[in-house]
Amino acid sequence: MDIGWRWSRLSASEKKVAELLLEGKSNKDICGEMFLSRARVQECIKRIVMKTAAESTRSAIALLAEERETLLLLRVLEQATDGVAVVQDGVCRFANRAVAEICGYTTGGDCGYALPRVRSS
Repeated sequence: MDIGWRWSRLSASEKKVAELLLEGKSNKDICGEMFLSRARVQECIKRIVMKTAAESTRSAIALLAEERETLLLLRVLEQATDGVAVVQDGVCRFANRAVAEICGYTTGGDCGYALPRVRSS
């Protein structure tokens, strides 16, 4: 599902150029590092600016930097959410085992699922 992230609009070479610009590299440095001509690097930068709908190279790089931070935070949040789900599952399994033991049920393979309601006498 494409949610409109700017990074996803860039080609592999444009992403590499953008990363190097984020590191503060000059066009000359990028040419040397990527083994590209100056014209090719400038063309990549032009496409980066167009694809990000920015007004300048600086604003395009600022937008990409902000988006990259957002994406990193979303990944951390996703991992934290996965961790919470694992902990919740473990707590549920523990609670089910404890309730089953107290009520005399055999848990078998039902650990982690809700146990049937116990009628009070």
